[in-house]
Amino acid sequence: MGNNDDWYKGSRRVFIFPRLGVVIKIARFYPLVGLWRFLYSVQDKQFLYFLKLPVDILGSYWNVWIKGLRDNWMEFADYLLYRNPFTQPCYFSLFGLINVQKIGRMVTEEEGEKWDLWGQFFDLTDRECYYYDNHHFVNPANFCLENGKLRIVDYGSPATRQVVKKWGVILHEKVRVDI
Repeated sequence: MGNNDDWYKGSRRVFIFPRLGVVIKIARFYPLVGLWRFLYSVQDKQFLYFLKLPVDILGSYWNVWIKGLRDNWMEFADYLLYRNPFTQPCYFSLFGLINVQKIGRMVTEEEGEKWDLWGQFFDLTDRECYYYDNHHFVNPANFCLENGKLRIVDYGSPATRQVVKKWGVILHEKVRVDI
């Protein structure tokens, strides 16, 4: 396992059910990787350092153990609390283990380039999408179309939620998509 990160397949697994109109997101865990990193850090006397690393740092204990749970739960809680029109609705969460989200037509890479989504996000958020979370906003696969409007489908991380909370209504209203 060492430095080879081929084992990492994301924090969640997504299953699409078009006939039901939903997607199911299941949290992923990497207990053996977490255990290996724990034992290595104890041996290397770096336990406290690795314990302090945030959930979003790839390879931290928390990343391999709870990131999928946290992201699922935060999408559900965030949608319930704010009902931001830019977020794709999340109907149900089983304590973050499993989420049920409304399906939407995914944005393709070609559409993202054609519509210059990254440029629009950059301008409409006064560059904040770049400073806080350029990873999510640069990837068109994190978005879908719903009734001719763009919505974000992956908004579980704190950085993404921060941008969406502040700019979501503006992004929902002003991002131009030519269908």
